[in-house]
Amino acid sequence: MVPRYHDNDNYMPSKPRGGFHLEPLLELADNAQLIYVGSLACTRHRGFEMGKLMREKRMAVLCPSATDFSTGKYINQISDAIIELARGRNAKNFVLIYGCQCALLSTDFDLIRDELATHDINLIVHEHCHLCDIHHGAEVRR
Repeated sequence: MVPRYHDNDNYMPSKPRGGFHLEPLLELADNAQLIYVGSLACTRHRGFEMGKLMREKRMAVLCPSATDFSTGKYINQISDAIIELARGRNAKNFVLIYGCQCALLSTDFDLIRDELATHDINLIVHEHCHLCDIHHGAEVRR
């Protein structure tokens, strides 16, 4: 049985860890889609909110394997996933949030953005302290 305080689709903690919600990130662009790239374990920090957005078809999660990260294959997986989502959801604007793997590997988001631009897709990279923590004047790269 699901605990009582979670059976409402609109349930959202009043102040999640880090002090912000994911949904406002969708307001960074018209008809935006949110995509998280990183470890599945890290989704626990925003699990209920992510589930709600995924049910509404406003968010997707991409969890590359350790091998994908170590070989660099994850970079192509990000582009391929966004292109597929853009076609399937008729969306041209994406907001990308990511876990520590992308930060530690100094992921070249400009390379990904340039690739997506050839498909007429706009990528906004939201650089907060990844998914789980502090929102110190987050930088948004367009």
